[in-house]
Amino acid sequence: MGTESDIKLLDKNGLRLDGRNDMELRPIRIETNVLERADGSAYIEWGGNKIMYRFMVLEK
Repeated sequence: MGTESDIKLLDKNGLRLDGRNDMELRPIRIETNVLERADGSAYIEWGGNKIMYRFMVLEK
């Protein structure tokens, strides 16, 4: 692991290395109800992360 002085987070113009400024989020994509056999579901892409979420309601 690098020390604080070794890690470069911003370029000389104050932009992140991927070109975003310090207040700009990574692109976000959200789709809901993507699975048929679930009470609810969502697919989320945030930057390089991909998440599939589902839930089912269990009645007692």
